Amino acid sequence: MSDTDRPTATPQAEQRARWRRVLVLLAKIGLVVVGIYLAVQALRAVDWSQVGDALGRLTWWEIGVVVLVVAVRQTVNASTLPILVPGLSLPHALQTALSGTLIQTFTPPPADTVLRLSMLKSFGVETTRGAAALVLDTIVFYLARFVAPLIGLVLTLFVLPLEGIQIWMAVGGLAAAGLLVWAMVMISRGETAAGNVGRVAARVVKRLRPTVDPDAWAAAVVRFQKESSSGIVSRMARATPTMLGFILVDSIVVIVCLRFVGIPGEYVGYLAVLAAMFTLYPLTIFPFAGLGVLDASLIVLINAEGVADPADLVAALVIWRAATLLLPLVPGLLTLGLWRRRQAAA
Repeated sequence: MSDTDRPTATPQAEQRARWRRVLVLLAKIGLVVVGIYLAVQALRAVDWSQVGDALGRLTWWEIGVVVLVVAVRQTVNASTLPILVPGLSLPHALQTALSGTLIQTFTPPPADTVLRLSMLKSFGVETTRGAAALVLDTIVFYLARFVAPLIGLVLTLFVLPLEGIQIWMAVGGLAAAGLLVWAMVMISRGETAAGNVGRVAARVVKRLRPTVDPDAWAAAVVRFQKESSSGIVSRMARATPTMLGFILVDSIVVIVCLRFVGIPGEYVGYLAVLAAMFTLYPLTIFPFAGLGVLDASLIVLINAEGVADPADLVAALVIWRAATLLLPLVPGLLTLGLWRRRQAAA
């Protein structure tokens, strides 16, 4: 391209990218509006005094059971990191995960990543290996959430009425999971293939951001391929079922909460809860694990027959959210404080 052509092409590219950014922004706003609408529609008919009564029925030992199951949930969540970082112990991985969750809740990125890298380095993991492992851990995070709707669809065929949302979530999840797996397989084949993946991804993103440099992206992916060493696909193949186990345990927390507020199994069955949770789990990608959007959608799916009391359902989900969003912050604060004290003493 000559110098005389460049000034003409660049403004056109920027204008197209500007329109694409506007469309993406409008799409995001649309999703938020739809989510708020669903949440409001689901909660308007709820008798909140009954919700309070349901919450008040919890006994001390039931609260203890919820805390115990959440502890198992957080342990399973941290169990992917030792798979991706051979030699890292589970207690160290759990400390890293809990502290990272605490920082992620209250500070913008990349503060949590910086903390996780520092903690991994203090546990004997080289910074480059730690960075690559955290990238892989994030990929596993998304991969499990994209695969989950397929499991949810299979369960739905046995226990719930089949709706369009189950099919669309499964199809979308399959497509996204397929792209992730393809990219990781290509990256694992060597530096040339990794560079090609980086360039292809950069060309797609460049449609929204003209400043993206495909060569820089290719170099970054090649660097990631080197730092990840060998066995990327095999480690991901072992870590992804573990993350699916995390979704299973999270579903068990919901089931426990449903039972403790007085919703019997004949009203909402175990498999029905699992089917709904796995189908909708990609919504946890949204801020605060899809708070509001996921909850409203869960109420609709798991109470498809309209048998359970909506107030009891809301109470159960309030307990689930409080337990899974707030309880992990306490051990996160403790582990972070202990780690910083050790670092100061070292």
